[in-house]
Amino acid sequence: MGMHQWIVDYIKGCATCQQNKILTHRAKIPLYRITTKEGTLPFQQIAMDLITGLPQHHGHNAILTIVDHGCSRTAIFLPCSDTITGPGIAQLYLDYVYRWFGLLTKMISNQDPRFTSHFGKALTEKLRIQQNLSTAFHPQTDGLSERMNQWVEQYLRLVTSGDPKGWTHWLALATVVHNNWINTTTRLSPNQILFGYNPTLNSDKVLQTHNALVESRVKAMTENHANAIRALNKVANQKGPPPSQFQINEQVWLDASPPKTPPSESKTNSKTTRPIQNNPGNIPGSLPPRTTCKLESSQCVPCFTTNALS
Repeated sequence: MGMHQWIVDYIKGCATCQQNKILTHRAKIPLYRITTKEGTLPFQQIAMDLITGLPQHHGHNAILTIVDHGCSRTAIFLPCSDTITGPGIAQLYLDYVYRWFGLLTKMISNQDPRFTSHFGKALTEKLRIQQNLSTAFHPQTDGLSERMNQWVEQYLRLVTSGDPKGWTHWLALATVVHNNWINTTTRLSPNQILFGYNPTLNSDKVLQTHNALVESRVKAMTENHANAIRALNKVANQKGPPPSQFQINEQVWLDASPPKTPPSESKTNSKTTRPIQNNPGNIPGSLPPRTTCKLESSQCVPCFTTNALS
């Protein structure tokens, strides 16, 4: 080894540099792909999230997004308030989803207190609903709820640019437009999977009539359900599980930003904490071992997403 390479390796291994320099090329951690069981019906496996910070209108300043994660990818956007509680979310689900699709079996969400409260945990346990929660600070699932949030936010920006406060009037239309749009994964629209056809949205488009027997319609819908599930699982499994980023007992740097520091000190504090022994582990009901780590340290919360490590 020449002197030049020795100096390069020495600088790369400098603890002071690693602890204080800004990491501009952080490795991208792949999203975890959540599969669907064969025979899953619409809205038996859902993803749920909240969009907050919207203009106040008719007592609403937030949107509850409910997505059929396991079959059709149907989305329902419901206006609500950012002060809504766990029982309020349960009531919205009862009013707008349960009466059509019945009880769910699996719910995917982030660590929002409305979903992780004592009420939410007791309700899901009582109804035998599996609760899948993303990791704290850096939510990391397959990104479906986040993409839905981006879609509806973009839609509302386009249609309410002249009157942003009237966004609640457009949510029903946003729901039907989204569910009539062909999904790139299933190659069918959510409405085609649910009903076997796309409802007519404009008066100049006439819905084609079908004289097929009820049995043929039921058969077609069943095939659509099965094809959608196979397509979703194909995308989820095409690259296998996310590769392991770290090894057991390897020393890693932990990003110091998640535990909030006082404003007067945050600019001068080290970017990362001291090296910590890394011991991959699993958070029950949330993510697999390759995307979460349990760190042996008395100075911080033991479980972190690997995005916080370097």
